[in-house]
Amino acid sequence: MTAGQPGWVRLAQNSLASLTAGDGLAVSVLLAAACLLAGLADFTGRLTRPALVLAGALGLAFWVAEGFGGIATGQATDPNSGPLLILLAACFWPPARSSATEQRQPAHSPSSRAALP
Repeated sequence: MTAGQPGWVRLAQNSLASLTAGDGLAVSVLLAAACLLAGLADFTGRLTRPALVLAGALGLAFWVAEGFGGIATGQATDPNSGPLLILLAACFWPPARSSATEQRQPAHSPSSRAALP
């Protein structure tokens, strides 16, 4: 997988390979659990941001393991799934809520009024 890759990409891939050597099943189960945790934690509301950070980090780790899709080789056809996973995590990032915006809104919105008969 490292043929044609720059030295820094080969170093990253070889480091990951030596880190996980002989522990393929355990690493696979750990990565699957982390993906499941990132997906399910988004539904809790309170853990959305940490879950999205985990999802982005997993996307980056997958992209590094994929050799950045071989972009630096000049023979790549696409950048693989890493950037897409990072982009999806960023798209789900909740907007910041400021107290100034909440104070400017009226206490009773038109939708909270009782409907006319």
